[in-house]
Amino acid sequence: MNNHSDAKLSILEHAYELFSEKGFDGASMKMIAGRANISTSLIFHHFQSKEHLWVSVERYVISQKQKDLPHVREDSLENFLQDIVKHRLNMYSDAQFRRFFQWRSLR
Repeated sequence: MNNHSDAKLSILEHAYELFSEKGFDGASMKMIAGRANISTSLIFHHFQSKEHLWVSVERYVISQKQKDLPHVREDSLENFLQDIVKHRLNMYSDAQFRRFFQWRSLR
């Protein structure tokens, strides 16, 4: 990775932490910058607004969870559905993931 993508990834991960803890309204860009140990202007360099950062965090988290999707058995509908349900249950067993999407539903 290069410095540009490292900085962007760090912002996404720290924003995810704070948005999960405090929600959209409770987490300021200044708080995210402080947690990531970067300047607020660097956040705005990568993300146009707090709303854009929120949506980017949501996409990032979902893409990370999709990477965890195991090989889905397709030999029968029952096996296919079992694999999908297991994956969903594993996703929601992650407390940070659950909190983030609970905050999301309140927006």
